[in-house]
Amino acid sequence: MGDGIWTGYCFVDTYFQSGDERQCVEDYCDRGMQVDPFTTGKHDADMPILNPDDYFLISLQHQLVVFKDEWMNTAQRFKERVETYVDEFDFALASKESQQPLAWLRHARRKLTELVVCLETTIDCWDNFTYPDHMQTRYGRQSMVSIEQTFAEVRNCLKELYHIRTLCDEHERSLNLHNIDEQYRISRMQAQVAESTQVLSCFLLYVVSPITLAAAILSMQEEAIPDFLGPTKLSFFLLTPMLILLVSLVARLVQHWDKVQLYMSHPGNWVQGRKKDVNLGIV
Repeated sequence: MGDGIWTGYCFVDTYFQSGDERQCVEDYCDRGMQVDPFTTGKHDADMPILNPDDYFLISLQHQLVVFKDEWMNTAQRFKERVETYVDEFDFALASKESQQPLAWLRHARRKLTELVVCLETTIDCWDNFTYPDHMQTRYGRQSMVSIEQTFAEVRNCLKELYHIRTLCDEHERSLNLHNIDEQYRISRMQAQVAESTQVLSCFLLYVVSPITLAAAILSMQEEAIPDFLGPTKLSFFLLTPMLILLVSLVARLVQHWDKVQLYMSHPGNWVQGRKKDVNLGIV
């Protein structure tokens, strides 16, 4: 094949604009001057560009402007949606059990990754394009300069997509850290509640219960009360500490019941275990 023969490929895309803004051949034929649709109406169709190199590059130059505008519009829409989501996000309403906030964020990031891969592939394709010096013309060089400027803007658009994806990642990390802090706060509150409950239980067991039991004993009929006690204040004040001591001993016995059983079954083993605990500093 000679230098004057080029192979062109036509790719039909879906426009993001509304129906009345889509390009079609009829739009360029209804005007007084017949214009070339491939150059988006920038050149007169009655005065065609005969050099295939120049025609390809000029058509590519104008079509890439449409391509660039669509990508910039897409990046801007994503940026607005993600920034609005991040700015209006309420961490107080987000919980670790609810995956809905992360679902939207991960869906947006997945779409951004698809866009980034697509745009990177397109840019790499252009970077691999070569325009030999012996084929260059004045119009071709002008188109190449314009195309390079367009791809410079497209690369900025790619950086914007990277930035938006990074924003998604940072927000997800912030949400995960918030969930960790919230879980730690809840655990600490539960520990405080458990500690308070334990203190209250000990107070009821070691103080309130003996006092109640002493009052109940001294409130029985006089014949049922032991001889050494009587329904007097002195008896109450003597009986209460005794019951508190008794309850403490019983609680201590229950707490160390395993060791008591070990001692009852094998006294020698218990003594050796006790010496080992003392040597290790365990009381």
